[in-house]
Amino acid sequence: LSPNPAVRASVYIYDGEVVGYTRTHDHEPAAPRVLLARDGATARAMVATLLGRQGANAPANTCILPLHPRSASTPAFGQAACVASAAAMARALGPSPLDDYLAQVRQRRRPPGRVTWPVAFDLG
Repeated sequence: LSPNPAVRASVYIYDGEVVGYTRTHDHEPAAPRVLLARDGATARAMVATLLGRQGANAPANTCILPLHPRSASTPAFGQAACVASAAAMARALGPSPLDDYLAQVRQRRRPPGRVTWPVAFDLG
C-alpha cells in the first residue's frame, strides 16, 4: 500500500479469483500508475471501472495506460507506443544487466520498457 492516502490500490476479483490490480492517484483516476490484468478482457473491464471513477469534467473515454507494447493486455486496446528519451536516464553503478538492456534498445532489438515506480515514490 502507498504511504500517500490519495493513492488507491485496487484488487479486481471475478468469481472469487484475483484477476487484476491497479494503483491510481485520486487526482488522476484514468491514468493508473500500475495496471496488471489476467487478460485483455479483464483489462478492458478494469479500464471501464477506472473511467467510471472520473469526474464530470474529465475527457470522455480517455485513459492513459502504463502498457508495454509486448504486454498481454495491449492488443485489447490497439497498439501501445513506448519511446525512449535521452532525458529518461539510467546508469548502472556496477556490473549490471542494464547495460545489455540499453544496448538492445539502441539496436532496436527490443522496445524500451516502462519504469514501474514502487509505492515509496507515491508521495506526490
